[in-house]
Amino acid sequence: ATENNERKEELMKQMLFISTWLYGFITICLAVLLDPFITIWIGDEYLIPKLASLAAVLYILIDGQEFASHTYISTLGYFKQTRFSSLICAVINIILSILLGLKFGLFGIFISTSISKILTTSWFDTYVIYKNEFKKSPKKYYLKHLLLLIGVCINYLICVFLTNLISNGNIYIFIIKSIVTALLCNIIFVIMFYNTKEFKKICNRLGVKLCKN
Repeated sequence: ATENNERKEELMKQMLFISTWLYGFITICLAVLLDPFITIWIGDEYLIPKLASLAAVLYILIDGQEFASHTYISTLGYFKQTRFSSLICAVINIILSILLGLKFGLFGIFISTSISKILTTSWFDTYVIYKNEFKKSPKKYYLKHLLLLIGVCINYLICVFLTNLISNGNIYIFIIKSIVTALLCNIIFVIMFYNTKEFKKICNRLGVKLCKN
């Protein structure tokens, strides 16, 4: 039983890793390319404040990182234990959206959604899984979750810095910038995560011998 739980835990960590990479890639591309796209499409007068757009795409990442815990909750049937977390999340979201929306406008509304998730489902669902299924503390999982999130943020900052060297212009320049962003983002992820256990295991599953332990 212990060995089986260890395999389940490792699989959950791999799912967290994959979802972070996938949603991190989507988030970074949106954060870097959304403003240039809107400018080319309908003009820069329709741009929303940068902080507001970053808050909006941040929610995509945070929600995507919960894919592993949501999947395990559904598979293991822990609906009763987590039945109130989504409701509390919604209540906090409404309250914060009103308070922060009045204070900070669109940014406050968008960031409220991420804050409400961080305060509730982002940690509680994982806690339920570790307490009831793995019979251990989720501290290491929380740390891995945080480090992966920080890795995405660092990746974003590097991509912004380097892609800003490409001046915004017509649709052709935008296509070039999109390709560069997509390639650069994934290259940085490979460099960051090359020596992690999850990356090596996933590479081995795909038959990439370069990453063999």
